[in-house]
Amino acid sequence: MNSSNTSRYAPNLWIRGILALVLVTGLIALALEASTLDFHPKLRRVTPSNAPVDAQQLIQHRQQFATFGNNSRAGEMQQDATISLEELLQLQNTSRTNTSEEVTPADLYHLSLLHGACIAHKDAIVSWKFGAPGINQENEQHNLDTLIHEDDPYLLQKLRQCPDVDLFLPSGVRNNGYCEDTMVYTKYLKTRLLPLWALTKKFYDPELGREVDYFDLCPKTPMLFFQHYWEDIPVTTVAQGEEDMWELDENHLWRVDVVLCKTRICEDRVKKWYEQQGNPRNAQVIYTKHTSSDQANYARRVLGNEVKPKNFSD
Repeated sequence: MNSSNTSRYAPNLWIRGILALVLVTGLIALALEASTLDFHPKLRRVTPSNAPVDAQQLIQHRQQFATFGNNSRAGEMQQDATISLEELLQLQNTSRTNTSEEVTPADLYHLSLLHGACIAHKDAIVSWKFGAPGINQENEQHNLDTLIHEDDPYLLQKLRQCPDVDLFLPSGVRNNGYCEDTMVYTKYLKTRLLPLWALTKKFYDPELGREVDYFDLCPKTPMLFFQHYWEDIPVTTVAQGEEDMWELDENHLWRVDVVLCKTRICEDRVKKWYEQQGNPRNAQVIYTKHTSSDQANYARRVLGNEVKPKNFSD
C-alpha cells in the first residue's frame, strides 16, 4: 500500500521540482535586470511641461548661428557646422519655455510629403526641398525634380553641396517607421537623406583630374545614422540610438560623438552603458523626444470635405 502511494506521488514531486526551478530562475533574471536600472526619480514621473524641447524645436534655433559653407570643394577647408554640440546642449537647457510652439499646417503637410517621398523613392537622395512650404509645395513635378537619382547628369555638382549634416539610411529599411524619423531630421536640419550608392559611388572630377567619392567631397560633414544600419561606412560622428535595439554595441557606441535618444529610458541606459564600458570619444547623449507625422492633417489636406467626422455610434 505504501509502495503504491509512493509511486503515485513521485510524478507530482518531479513536477513541483521543475516549477520551483523555473520560479527561482525567473527571480534571478529579474534581480539581474533590476540591477542594471537607475531608479532615479526622473524615470518614475511623466515628463513635465517644461521638459527640454524636442529635436525639431532645437533645430529651429539654427538660424542664430553662422551659415555653413554649402559649396565647399574637395580638399578645401570647410567651416564649422552651423550649430556646435556645446550650443545644442545649451539650447536643450535654455529653451524649455518654447514647448508649446505649434507646428503650422504647411509644415505638417511638408512632413507628410517628405514621408511619402522617402518610401516611394527608396533609391533616391531625398532633400528637404521636396514639398517645402511655399508656392510650389503642391507642385508634383517641382517636387520630383528635387530628388537626386544615381543617373543624374549633374550628380557630382549636387552631391558636393555639403549640408551641415548628412543623413544615411539604406534603401531596404526605408519604411514607415524609419522614414518618419529621418524626414523630421531632413526637414528641420535642412539636409538630405542618402542611400548607400551615394557614399560608395566613384566620380571623375575633371577639375582635380582624378576619381573622388562622397568622403572626398564632404570630408568634414557629420553623418547621422539610425540604429545599427551603418553598412560598414568608415566615418561616423553622430548616431541615433534606441533602447530596444540589441544590435547596438561597442562597435557603434565607441565610434560616435553624439547619441540621440527618443526616450528617457534610452537616455538613461546609454549613459549608464558609457559609465560602465568607457567613453573614449566623450560622446554626448541627448534626449530628443519623438515626433511623428500627422496623417489626419494630411488626409484633410488631400481629401478636403471627403473626410467625414468619426461616427462613434457605429
